[in-house]
Amino acid sequence: MTIQKNTWLKAGLTLSAAGLMLLTNDTEASANSNWVPRTVLEIEEDINASKADYGEDETLEYTFQWGDTLWGVSQATDISVDKLATVNDIDNRSLIQVGTTIYLSNDLSIISVENEEEVVSYDVSEDEVKETETPEEVEEVKQEKQEEKGNQAAAEKAAAEKAAAEKAAAEKAAAEKAASTSSNDAAAQEESGRWMSVEATAYSRNQANLSNFTFMGIDLRENSRVIAVDPNVIPLGTKVFVPGYGEYIAGDTGGAIKGNRIDVHMEDLDAAWAFGRRQIDIKILD
Repeated sequence: MTIQKNTWLKAGLTLSAAGLMLLTNDTEASANSNWVPRTVLEIEEDINASKADYGEDETLEYTFQWGDTLWGVSQATDISVDKLATVNDIDNRSLIQVGTTIYLSNDLSIISVENEEEVVSYDVSEDEVKETETPEEVEEVKQEKQEEKGNQAAAEKAAAEKAAAEKAAAEKAAAEKAASTSSNDAAAQEESGRWMSVEATAYSRNQANLSNFTFMGIDLRENSRVIAVDPNVIPLGTKVFVPGYGEYIAGDTGGAIKGNRIDVHMEDLDAAWAFGRRQIDIKILD
């Protein structure tokens, strides 16, 4: 059985036809122009289907559906519209909520509705509706549902924590793999080629009066990892490893770049200025 919180929403549509009490909610209110009341027979069939699932001593449940009316439920259960409105605490009978579940004793003398955090039951066997003790079976169902809700929340929390842990583990593994790959690449570069000592400076295409294209025609906007060299010392097109910066291609020249001098291109102009002039060892890879 299902117990749902009995929160009445102010989102209804008043019908001029006498006795039709529309059940609605915020989501379906926008579709009320297409609203068609369910027949008494349809409601009776649902109630009888619920009865078939319960024994003689059990309380059966009925959940209001889109298209239900208090009048239709009244006709199907022989419980007056006034009594249904009273037990559901409905001031305006066109403002009640689809999805609310009520519990009916098999003789239809007691109706139970969950209000806020408690189940309230009413004796409707007499003309005057009176609040009465909630049947044990309804209390048991409420307890079962609370436990089920708690178990579901715990399961969802555990699943979320597991997913987060798996994601963190995957990200850590990916980071370790990337670090390992980078380390292996650096090691491979360290193992091959020949070292030479050079005086290094840096430049940027973002400097005033500098072109986006190198002496070899490389577009620095597409490939910024270029160094300017003296072609007599390092042939143009040579791949060069600069420690701390990675692999570059000798693709540019410069009037002041003579002998064992290189000029490392950097996209960030501030980084180029900060690089200054320094003596470093580079590796000629090919």
